[in-house]
Amino acid sequence: MSAITYRFRLFWRYLKVALSSKVKLTINVMGNEETVDYILKNNSSVVRFGEGEVQLMCGGNLDFQAFDQKLANRMKEILTIPSSEKFIVCVPDVFQNVH
Repeated sequence: MSAITYRFRLFWRYLKVALSSKVKLTINVMGNEETVDYILKNNSSVVRFGEGEVQLMCGGNLDFQAFDQKLANRMKEILTIPSSEKFIVCVPDVFQNVH
């Protein structure tokens, strides 16, 4: 398992525990082609969470962005918003088969 995959899976487990008392978190990760087709079909707005966003939410800094608690909290909130036809939250496919 790559370091990035490990970090994402660890973060996912952390997020599920941190939010478990507040929100039932369900995740459905589509493949790349399916995601693009869905976005084009529904003209969806996209929020993309990658390694940098995960690092910021976990308290880390990036070369171009210092950690900010308010920003980290808001990004965590966005992750709990259910996707719809007009709004889709995208995460890396390392989250497939993570329960």
